[in-house]
Amino acid sequence: MNGPDVPPLVSGSIFVVPLKANPKPSSEDWRLIADEGGGTVIPAIEGESSFPNRPRSGREYLLNEVASALSAGTREELLRETSYLTSQKTNGYASEMMKLLGSQIKEDTDRWALVAAALVSPLGIPRPTIADFIRGEYGADGTSWRGSLAEMSIRRLAKSSDGKEKLIRQFLNLSNLNEWGTGIALRNLLRPQAW
Repeated sequence: MNGPDVPPLVSGSIFVVPLKANPKPSSEDWRLIADEGGGTVIPAIEGESSFPNRPRSGREYLLNEVASALSAGTREELLRETSYLTSQKTNGYASEMMKLLGSQIKEDTDRWALVAAALVSPLGIPRPTIADFIRGEYGADGTSWRGSLAEMSIRRLAKSSDGKEKLIRQFLNLSNLNEWGTGIALRNLLRPQAW
């Protein structure tokens, strides 16, 4: 509380450190994306990317790293990644991310449900309900949700006949890691007309 806002850097954690060109290149060529805040680094997972093509830009590299964590990470790694994503506005790259995820997850409804549950669980209040995401109805401030990664993953899952059942199972699966967030989402999902 008394120092700069920095991400929780604990021994054994793996991060991507995104850089930007320094406006004063005479001192250093590169600098962190931000001076402080949890978004100065991106959680990542160990291992080579499973995407066949080498990234052609820094943006592609970062998207591949995030998609790798979402598609292949453990529950803990997935929640770290989605907690990072909820501090960002994902609308600008959600379509690209869904294509990357689709190439890795394919038709694995359990994994799609885990990704969707992990994306919704760390959201603050007020938050859209699962039904809001499916219908695209967000009330007064819909701009932050429309086209987001959370919306797209929930909508993809809703197309599956067993999507609701699997989403409930994955909320329960994550409940020991994120009790409050999964509890709120699960309560909203179990309401009448919630799917």
